Amino acid sequence: MVEIVINETGERIDNIGEITYVYQMADLSNITKSVSSRSWSFKIPKTPTNIKIFEFIGIGGVVSSIQYQKTVVSIYDNGTLIDDSAILTIDSVNGNEFVCNVKTGVFDLMDTIGDLSIGDLDLKELNHDNTVSNILASWNNDLAYKYIIVDYGAGFSFDKVNEKIHLESNFLLPSARVSYLFDKIAEHIGWTFNLWKDETFVSYPAIYFDFINFPFREDSATYVTVVTGDTNSLYKGRGQKVTKIIPENITAISPPYLSYDNVKKVFISEVQQTVSVELPLITADKKEKNYVYYLSVNGVIVRSVYGDKTDSLLVENIILNIGDGLNVTLILGVGMSGTVSFGEMKILRQGIRAYNFRTSFSDLKVKDLLKEVLVRYGLVMKPKSLSKKVDFVKISDRLISPVQDWSGYLVEVENTSFKFGTYGQTNILKHKYVADLLTYNNGAISINDSTLPVSTTLHESKFYTSIFTIDLFGDTLFQGVYFLFQNWEAEPKDNGVVTEVEWKPINGRISYLRDFLGLSTVFLDEVETGSAVTIGGEVNYKQIVSRYYQDYLKLLNNAEIVKVKVSLPTHILKTFDVSGRFYFSQLGGEYLMNSLTYKSGELVSDAEFIKIN
Repeated sequence: MVEIVINETGERIDNIGEITYVYQMADLSNITKSVSSRSWSFKIPKTPTNIKIFEFIGIGGVVSSIQYQKTVVSIYDNGTLIDDSAILTIDSVNGNEFVCNVKTGVFDLMDTIGDLSIGDLDLKELNHDNTVSNILASWNNDLAYKYIIVDYGAGFSFDKVNEKIHLESNFLLPSARVSYLFDKIAEHIGWTFNLWKDETFVSYPAIYFDFINFPFREDSATYVTVVTGDTNSLYKGRGQKVTKIIPENITAISPPYLSYDNVKKVFISEVQQTVSVELPLITADKKEKNYVYYLSVNGVIVRSVYGDKTDSLLVENIILNIGDGLNVTLILGVGMSGTVSFGEMKILRQGIRAYNFRTSFSDLKVKDLLKEVLVRYGLVMKPKSLSKKVDFVKISDRLISPVQDWSGYLVEVENTSFKFGTYGQTNILKHKYVADLLTYNNGAISINDSTLPVSTTLHESKFYTSIFTIDLFGDTLFQGVYFLFQNWEAEPKDNGVVTEVEWKPINGRISYLRDFLGLSTVFLDEVETGSAVTIGGEVNYKQIVSRYYQDYLKLLNNAEIVKVKVSLPTHILKTFDVSGRFYFSQLGGEYLMNSLTYKSGELVSDAEFIKIN
């Protein structure tokens, strides 16, 4: 007799008939569907008690939402508790009965995740401005994001002679820690993921930049301090201030990255940034180039421009930290007379990108990230519905797990097969590439069985692999390489005089990255970082197969799948470990379970086991 009890109310459902329990471990028949789950289907008669429990659903004129809800139940078979946290759902109602399903494990987890995307999560710890200080902080601290050093297609150069890497902050992309994303998924759905803190990252897709082509934003003002006298008078103190040209309002920008302090007569930087200054054009009736400009930061002269020595009035790459004051002073030379005209001074500042990961990850589904992690490490998920906890098990762990002796339950062997599921001779784990028909980083699980189809694709990733790897130091793999992940492309712009290059982001490429090699000589925007920085890259599927799938290969290349009938006491259904090892003395060996189908009221059950060779 089967009993179902509603956990929340303690109500018992009337007159349950037979239930078919299905326990599933599908990691060998298809390694990309690695689950540890069970499900049951059954019919419930429309008794008065059951109609009340199910809120009169199916009764004419009654509105109920119970069919869209998950009801947590406990299931007993002949008084033995089989499951204390199963999820019951109503599939349909007919004239005399309710057709129901009970799911636990990965079925419950996947129903909970649904169509959730990473962008639906609370990712506030990831959002930040692309500033040098934030890039350095990500290298030196355990933040939710990190700027992994790879070549994104621009802003990366390597001086092999001096073993120095030069980076431009504009072209570096932040990446989110996978462990952080799993914590956020768990927080959102109310589960816990028992996943080790592996140092892997998901990169930011370049298409979502707030400032697509890094335009220099322009603040115009007519303020400049003007003095007369000798061009060296700033040092000798002989300059005489003759006029002040008061600024117009600076372009309003939120947040204001540059503001004007009318008292101090300086421009105050409100974020760390690099600016350029386009100085006012000076014209006069006589000696129109007899002048000098001094640009000072916090009272210290950092640049000077002499009118008789240059035709350019653009001073580039002035680095301002938060709170720095920028002042421009013009000294008119002796003899400049007549009408003196001043143009407009412009402060040009590079647009600072505010990274919004919720927007950038809106197209990345939680299920796709979860599947990627499972495939990359050859893992099996073991969700527990009651505790809302998910354990991850490797095939190597299964092969050394405690042995469960089922010799006393074996009734008969039905047949032995020597083929797994839908495998082919070559089974591909496929990366995403920048062009069709590329295969160079794919992984191949090969089975020595000429009767199988020639090739099949087991998994196709949503993540882009590197275009190629370049040897930096001539060392072995992972000790002297850098990786190219093409996120930028050059677009020539011909203005009629010269051809310039504008860098454009490539639409939404996302990669799965990790750290590899520590270096001490890295220059960011031509300034040495002063601390060891880790060079990043990827582990591709070709390497993953050799690293994590050797035990799978042994099982698949010596395949022996045994279908048996077993007679199980009901208490076993609650206690056995579906992911563990099983021993049958009659078969003379140990096995892994692939599936078990148990029907209440019947003496024997169907099971499928894989021999451990």
